[in-house]
Amino acid sequence: MGFVLDYQGQLYGVTAKHVLLVVNHPQIKHVDPAPVLRSWQMSSPETTLELGQLLNADATEALDMSVLERDALVFRVTDPGPFTPIKLSANPPAIGEELFALGCTFASADDCTQDVYAGRLLQTTEHNLLLDLDQVEPGSLRGLSGGPVVNAEGELVGIVSNVMPDADGVARFAPANLDYLRSVLNRLAG
Repeated sequence: MGFVLDYQGQLYGVTAKHVLLVVNHPQIKHVDPAPVLRSWQMSSPETTLELGQLLNADATEALDMSVLERDALVFRVTDPGPFTPIKLSANPPAIGEELFALGCTFASADDCTQDVYAGRLLQTTEHNLLLDLDQVEPGSLRGLSGGPVVNAEGELVGIVSNVMPDADGVARFAPANLDYLRSVLNRLAG
């Protein structure tokens, strides 16, 4: 999954960095897939959007589980095509706030345009938001990685990333917070 982001009038394609781990290509050992991948695309049932340059490629960043701490890939986009750009929320979500993960899982990919998974923010960690997903088993959402997590106003508050245990050991849906994404965007804008 992925989405188009409008940040300070510039368009970016965003997805989860850990999808490079899922690719499991023997030649991709760092967060720089350019030597192996010729292009990166986002698709809808109607069309495909070719993403531009990967702006936070890093040939020194090892491709291992630590990428979950900085779980965003940011691409140049000049035209969003059929994808409606999302804007960043000015504020982090509040505990108890209802949030929505958008996209398609592997199980629904064949006939999915966009599913919506609602949940409440239970707590935050250094890199993640922990959500209770209203009777959805977090592990059933494989394939949703890289999708946007938005607030009730449709503003971006997280990126679908992970499943983590809460303080009681219960597996929770754990989107990446936006700290790393904001640092990349601020560097690009600066």
